[in-house]
Amino acid sequence: DKDNGWIVGENGLVLRTSDGGANWEVLRNLGMLKTLFGVDFLTKDFGFITGADGFIVMTRDGGETWIPPRWKSMPVVHHIFQVFMKATEDWVPGHPLGLDIYAVGHGVFIHTYGFLEKNWERVINVDRDITYTWLYDLTFVTDHVGFAVGEDGLILRTWDEGLHWAAIEYGYEYEEYEEYEE
Repeated sequence: DKDNGWIVGENGLVLRTSDGGANWEVLRNLGMLKTLFGVDFLTKDFGFITGADGFIVMTRDGGETWIPPRWKSMPVVHHIFQVFMKATEDWVPGHPLGLDIYAVGHGVFIHTYGFLEKNWERVINVDRDITYTWLYDLTFVTDHVGFAVGEDGLILRTWDEGLHWAAIEYGYEYEEYEEYEE
């Protein structure tokens, strides 16, 4: 919404605004010094923060408390840059139940259907090997169509609610240039 916002950064920095950015409050309740990369809220109260070394925490009370989600398993990851949540018709507000949750990062493209007891699964229906690829962000523009973006201009698209992902070829060729010295 237009009033509530979040910023995360190095050394565990978390800032929150509730007045459209006129004032920012520094939150110190995460108790760690990791670099934080992403923050995503589905509602004013329910969200995730992600960071280095696979760090991920969630809140159900607008950031007053943060806890690690209790998933059965999550693949070992180096960095998680962003978590994206997509509510399904089964979603229970304020709870991961009924959410499609995706996370992207360094060689990471994982998904879980938000039950706390569920396992994370690697997204494997991608038309290329992304094992060592940095993926930076992910969003869905409709219930069926979504995009993930990564290093070297990589854009992945799904058209079937995330079941399959394909790279978009857009005619740009990356060329390396030598530094110019006078």
